[in-house]
Amino acid sequence: MELKDILESLRKIEGLNHINLLNQEDKDVIINLEEEYNLGVSECIERDHVVVVTHNSNFREPERDIVINKEKQTVFPALDFPEVKAKEVVSSSPGINVHNYLRKRFDMKINGHHATLLIGFNL
Repeated sequence: MELKDILESLRKIEGLNHINLLNQEDKDVIINLEEEYNLGVSECIERDHVVVVTHNSNFREPERDIVINKEKQTVFPALDFPEVKAKEVVSSSPGINVHNYLRKRFDMKINGHHATLLIGFNL
């Protein structure tokens, strides 16, 4: 599957909006803004391609826990995103600093019922 096909397939998923491809500068900013306990964001950024989307309550529930308490620390792991047919696909919800950066960067007009989600993958 090509990048344009993946982006088009994301546009067809109920509950997803504001689909934008990140560039290297975006990835650099995100790595510096994100908290170190958000392991999922770090994994997403390591992929060749990273897309940011917003999702609302019409989007499916996560397939597993998005928060794990491990060794007296809370971490946010990467999650699968089976809707994207590519290699090494992971997704993660960024923290508030990255969320705010992405909203401003892509001029996303969203309300409190939308959250940002990063989806990283290789082709």
